[in-house]
Amino acid sequence: MGKNAFISYARTDEFHIERVVKIATTLMEDHGINVILDLWDCKEGDDLHVFMERMVNDPSIDYVVIISDVNYKERANNRTGGVGKESTIISSKIYNEVKDSKFIPVFTEIDTDESILPTFCNTRNAIDMTNIEHDYEKIEEIARRIHNKPKYQKPQLGNVPDYDNDGTELNNLIRKLQSSKPYNNLKNINQILKYTREKILAIDDTEDTITDNSFYKLKPYLEAWEKIVSYAIHTSVDLSLIIIEFYNKFLLELRDENKRPLSRLFLYFSFLNLTSILMYNDKPDTLKSFIYGKYTFLNRDLQFEVLSIYPRKITHFTDYESINIRRHVCDLLYSDEEISRLEDVDVILNTTTIINPALERGHSNWHGTLLMTDFSFPINNRNNMIIDSFRSKDYYEKYSFLFGMDLDQFKDKLSEVRVTSRDLPIIRDFIDINQIGRY
Repeated sequence: MGKNAFISYARTDEFHIERVVKIATTLMEDHGINVILDLWDCKEGDDLHVFMERMVNDPSIDYVVIISDVNYKERANNRTGGVGKESTIISSKIYNEVKDSKFIPVFTEIDTDESILPTFCNTRNAIDMTNIEHDYEKIEEIARRIHNKPKYQKPQLGNVPDYDNDGTELNNLIRKLQSSKPYNNLKNINQILKYTREKILAIDDTEDTITDNSFYKLKPYLEAWEKIVSYAIHTSVDLSLIIIEFYNKFLLELRDENKRPLSRLFLYFSFLNLTSILMYNDKPDTLKSFIYGKYTFLNRDLQFEVLSIYPRKITHFTDYESINIRRHVCDLLYSDEEISRLEDVDVILNTTTIINPALERGHSNWHGTLLMTDFSFPINNRNNMIIDSFRSKDYYEKYSFLFGMDLDQFKDKLSEVRVTSRDLPIIRDFIDINQIGRY
């Protein structure tokens, strides 16, 4: 239901009247508030004093906006018992008889740094409209009060943290980064990455049996990862340099394919998440540095596909052997919207390693499995948010580095690729080749 607001003001001069009309009109047209104003709601011959009192006391009027200038203040203060020259001015008697939360004081003038308001409004939180250049912003402030939509809302009270818990320390590091000076960004990000790597390795080494609870232990670190990436891409920090270094330090700890499966899962999902954030925020140059970066594993210089190495321990030694483990973890840890983006990126990265000639180096492709067809996950009738972007020619050209060829070559190459029912899906499974770069 819409809100009703009555405006009380003094007819000081034509300029002030026109300003009041502008405020009332903007509240109605731009903010959906039904404004009652004497100029258009009080008929000629009606008693303005009676009209004002009726509006103030009318239960259908949600708020009374008091627009005060020197004239309004003097007449309101000099008026006793509701009697005075300016019958449209609210008296202290009326003000005190009505619930004060109904009133929104606005002052348009100041005197020696003090707001010009009637005495009965002096203790109220008033809106400053002394600068006419800021009227539109201040009108929005009035509207927010009327709609109870404050710009700054009090957050919900959280739980008292366990100050000895690792998650609390991680949150503290994130908060420190988000509130730090720009010159400390690099140091703070490296501190979070070091903490994340050490904690995930420690969790891996203490989990004798892998369960869903083991997977949930990755969640706070993946959430922290998203926060630091989202924060860093809007700073001057060279994100690719520090994250590739982070990945290489992690890979040094994963030489044994039957150990530390949670760490391998983290590498996989963190890179999916990283790519998703960069594409969603349209950061092709940063993504390119990750796609063509050097990742060292088992004394070999590889590319990003090494981050999808599969956690063999889970499939060989636990009850998860018969399921798509990464699909299972994805469903546990992410929301539907996040999953959709990760699935798209999984397909794009798989297509990249198959198509891009610069990445054909005789070793494995991207081991994405989120939409692996032999696990019967539907690849049609889904929202392909990122993949569908390749319908745009400009978008393809911006991200053509993923495939290492121009648009026509890419479509020809997609047509030539031969896959079996057990192969991972590629872009052409979600979008017709002829639709790529069509507009």
